[in-house]
Amino acid sequence: MNTASTSTSLTQKEKNDNMKSIENEIKILSQLDNPFIVKLYEVFSININEELYHNKEEETDDNDRIICLILELCENGDLNDKIKEKKQKNEMFTEKEILHYFYEILQGLYYLHKNRVLHRDLKTLNIFLTKDNHIKIGDFGVSKKLINNNIYAYTFVGTPYYLSPEICQNKPYDEKSDVWSLGVLIYELITLNKPFDSNSQMGLFMKILKGKPAPIINTIKRSYSQQLINLVIDNLLDKDPITRYGIMQTINSGIFDKYFREKELKQKMLQKKKKNITII
Repeated sequence: MNTASTSTSLTQKEKNDNMKSIENEIKILSQLDNPFIVKLYEVFSININEELYHNKEEETDDNDRIICLILELCENGDLNDKIKEKKQKNEMFTEKEILHYFYEILQGLYYLHKNRVLHRDLKTLNIFLTKDNHIKIGDFGVSKKLINNNIYAYTFVGTPYYLSPEICQNKPYDEKSDVWSLGVLIYELITLNKPFDSNSQMGLFMKILKGKPAPIINTIKRSYSQQLINLVIDNLLDKDPITRYGIMQTINSGIFDKYFREKELKQKMLQKKKKNITII
């Protein structure tokens, strides 16, 4: 269960921003229904004074209320947790693992974009994992639903490391901005590090706008296909949103062909094994 409260330790602006974020998440999530999106089950509010002190007589204001969201349970943490685990164990993700997460995130994004929703804060912290290791895209606090004939968004939002070049330049942006963030995320799964980093936000923006992703060392390169590395570096992290791959281009790039063949073979073997079981 997620909660949002207007704590007295926050400034009025921070309280208002928090409330806007949670209201936006409720509005967006209540319109979504997809296997790769965190499901919103219920929303309710409670009064702190009533719950803690059983005081129902005193007049209350908004500062005493907490909005609660009951969300789908993701028992396996998030992708950021998985990256930390890999670093601690000095391990890398297998290409099979990356393609599994990659494809399911693409499916979730395809659904969002088809419904004219821009996530705008796609990052490893917002990709949650179920007990069966399936992904759920979450945290829609800064997401945007395009309305009427609008095809672009304009507001500067998101986590700096994942911002697209067009957002860094305060230019209009569309679904391709989410694709850039996805490129940063997949690069991170490959290298366990971010492609662009700096000690200052301005330095980070300059690297995103003008620099190349941090080089992938040969020991890491040898663990992954050149096709995967090229797709991320050349197509998803393309600074020009016009030539940057879209969701369907990425899905149809051929990168998942081997993954699906292996998955299909595994399913056939399981079915064959079940048929060979004799019930006594």
